[in-house]
Amino acid sequence: MRETYVTQWNRRFIWGLTMCRDAIRVYSFGNDHLLGSKDMKLTEMDGRTKFIQLLVNWSFCEEHRLGYDPTMIWLPELRCWQIEVPALPETVGEHTSVSLKLFYTRCIIAAADNLFGRHTRTFLATNNKPTCVEDTDSKNCKYVIKDSWVESTHNADDDMRDEAKHLHKIRERLGKFEDVKGCYPTIIAGGRIRLNRSDSSEAVDDTTASVLGDLFNDVAVPLGDSSSENISKKSGCSNLAPFRVHKRIATTPIGKPLRHLDCPLKLIKVMADVMRVHGRMRWDADILHRDISTNNVLFYETKDGQDVSGLLIDFDHAIDCSVSNYRPHMDRSGTLPFMSINNLETNVELITGLDDWESALYMLCWIGTYGFNANLAPSKEVYGKLKIRKWCEGLLDDIVDSKRQSMDNRTTFNHLTNAFLPYAHVATLQKLTRELRTVLFENPNLGPESRGAQTWFDELDNMNAIDPFANRKHKEHELMASLQEVLDRYAKETKALRISKN
Repeated sequence: MRETYVTQWNRRFIWGLTMCRDAIRVYSFGNDHLLGSKDMKLTEMDGRTKFIQLLVNWSFCEEHRLGYDPTMIWLPELRCWQIEVPALPETVGEHTSVSLKLFYTRCIIAAADNLFGRHTRTFLATNNKPTCVEDTDSKNCKYVIKDSWVESTHNADDDMRDEAKHLHKIRERLGKFEDVKGCYPTIIAGGRIRLNRSDSSEAVDDTTASVLGDLFNDVAVPLGDSSSENISKKSGCSNLAPFRVHKRIATTPIGKPLRHLDCPLKLIKVMADVMRVHGRMRWDADILHRDISTNNVLFYETKDGQDVSGLLIDFDHAIDCSVSNYRPHMDRSGTLPFMSINNLETNVELITGLDDWESALYMLCWIGTYGFNANLAPSKEVYGKLKIRKWCEGLLDDIVDSKRQSMDNRTTFNHLTNAFLPYAHVATLQKLTRELRTVLFENPNLGPESRGAQTWFDELDNMNAIDPFANRKHKEHELMASLQEVLDRYAKETKALRISKN
């Protein structure tokens, strides 16, 4: 089944059929469900009738009912896919219209290789209709098409984690800032996929509810309560499937994964760019990313080929902090090894930009320890002795304890960074991470109640615990500026060495 999603780029869900002796069952595999029918006995008239009806229905039904995506069309003469992407809404007077933009691709850079989940696919595409096969080669593609099934709300206006909406706002608010140009995805088109169906006079959103029909109410969380924190609260069961919406966006520029980097100095420049745009988004667009990780930080070479620029992607977990009735800490989000302590604990404290900076620090430590790719990874013998491996092993409480111990004081953190791989300029990366930790966890400009990574009790007041994370959040703007100053300084000081590497 997994291979079907990988090889069939337009596959939305899968039908399956099993036969055991005289009994046949039909199955439906979706993002979060596996449903099976009752036995259809071929030795009985009723069973044979139902099986024949199933085959007839499959033979004459619409393409989308078979699990295919009719908004993706294979062009055999050009050996490429034509993909429809909803254009950004245009408002004329009181009316808002959404048209479609066409893109063409035969290059997939991320396949839907999991049986369940978002089934995210990423393509390199061009918006020029090709006249020959070579026109859709990767070198001629200028756009990234991201196609995924994300947890959402039934009403698009209530969707607080809409990536297309966030990117549209970011483009409007940050367009005037030259210092972050090219460091965030510029959205060209994007929105919810809508399908034309024979049972509806108008196009409908492509959702898990439209896929399952009447069965949706039996296996899924009630509409409007599909966020993960509400699954257990509202239904008393964590096994219900969330409500998902099929979305697609087209953005530019195109970035490369960090595994293609070969120098810590370039990594420092990339992270300086990424965290600078992160700050711009936070304070000038009210957007908080919430998932700084190795998968969501990319890079690309500058036009002169002498240097690199960072690119922050994937806003599926981002939230708009300007929405007054939405708390940034509604659920646990992010990538496990890089999640902040506050995020892992899902306590009452709001997630802030400092949590993303904490994730950036973890990310630098992770790459410093494990390298940019598998060719630089430590041996199995060394791996077993690394404390950083505990950031993704065991229970969440164990991961939190490990991070608290590593970040709490200079001695334990230095022990962590001493395990960095011995490649060129690693000393600069060690020095940078130690300075970032000091600014974030032991800032001399903050009082003792705001330092460290451990909760503690005052000698005069043993009843109330002092949480440095809660106290630091009130200095979010000041600390983020100080952290950015450190990264920018290191990126500037290492520029000559970084460029000479080319």
